[in-house]
Amino acid sequence: MEELSLSKNVANLRKKKGVTQEILAEFIGVTKASVSKWETGQSMPDVLILPKLASFFDVSVDELLGYHPQLTKEQIRHFYQQWTTAFSEEPFEYVMEDCRKAVKQYYSCYPFLLQVAVLWLNHFMLTKDLEEQQAILSEAEALCTKIVEESAELSLCNNASLLKVAVMLQLGKPEEALSEIEEKADPYRFAQQSDTLLIQAYRAAGQTKKAVSYTQFSMFSHLINLVSSATHYLLIQIIQLPVIEETVNRIDAVIQAFNLTAVHPNSCAQFSYAAACAYAKHEKEEQVIKCLKQFVDLTLILLSEEGRILHGDRYFDEITEIFEGADLGVQQIRDTKIIREGALSALENPIFQQIERSKIEKLKKRLAGE
Repeated sequence: MEELSLSKNVANLRKKKGVTQEILAEFIGVTKASVSKWETGQSMPDVLILPKLASFFDVSVDELLGYHPQLTKEQIRHFYQQWTTAFSEEPFEYVMEDCRKAVKQYYSCYPFLLQVAVLWLNHFMLTKDLEEQQAILSEAEALCTKIVEESAELSLCNNASLLKVAVMLQLGKPEEALSEIEEKADPYRFAQQSDTLLIQAYRAAGQTKKAVSYTQFSMFSHLINLVSSATHYLLIQIIQLPVIEETVNRIDAVIQAFNLTAVHPNSCAQFSYAAACAYAKHEKEEQVIKCLKQFVDLTLILLSEEGRILHGDRYFDEITEIFEGADLGVQQIRDTKIIREGALSALENPIFQQIERSKIEKLKKRLAGE
């Protein structure tokens, strides 16, 4: 539990209400000196007085005391998984109401607020009401801002800042997103070398196991970032067929060399889908179908028992512990039903309208498990 701050709260709430110590003392039935001692921390009010004090300031006793309930990492994971399942089974509005109630209850648990923002960013599109979508994204942005401004944990603030950029992009605010991230993502910043320096420090300290684990995780993360960047590169260069073909050839080789379809099917699925869109722009039906088949295969892996959990393989054999230590653990951030529905919807992209319909329908049936 965080340190209580009753004395500071009494003083701040009294001033906010615009009353003197004498008026407060008269209402509570104590002397002005007693109120003065409460505010300076020299003494504490009797426990029986707390409800009356809280009532006077129109706050809860918890708020008066400065008690902010904090959730454990396991509790945060439980909330997240509970809501991802609920989003696929219950009315969207009902789940959002439950989320908002929890946010109010744990409004000072910053790791929890961050994961709520992640949850909303990954599920806001489930409502077809565009105004509601914008409202949810704005709420997520506000949570990120609160974390950055109020949390004292640097890594949490950095994560919130990056998440805020993702939300801004969804809100159609690219200039604000650039302002938020451009300096932080400067490739010349020393922070970009932190992975290498940490690995060197582990080695120098003789912590070989940690050096191995973190080196593997660093390589793994950079590989996934490479595939993700290449996914965006395909769409940026969508009118340049030679660039598309070269990018697909190179990334396919990386994916195969490091068995990424097994250890991170999600990033590979996104790359295959982007490649299909890029080829469709040039009416390359054979390549489109090939990439969409890969997309469906990878989505089915995501829907499998093994695909639902982050894991390594024979080469990346020391990264499971790092995955397990993540805020959300090894579980997916979306329910399998939502993943399947999203993939089926992706196959209806108008960019594929020139492709023979029977081939698209065949892929949809396979994805639907028919």
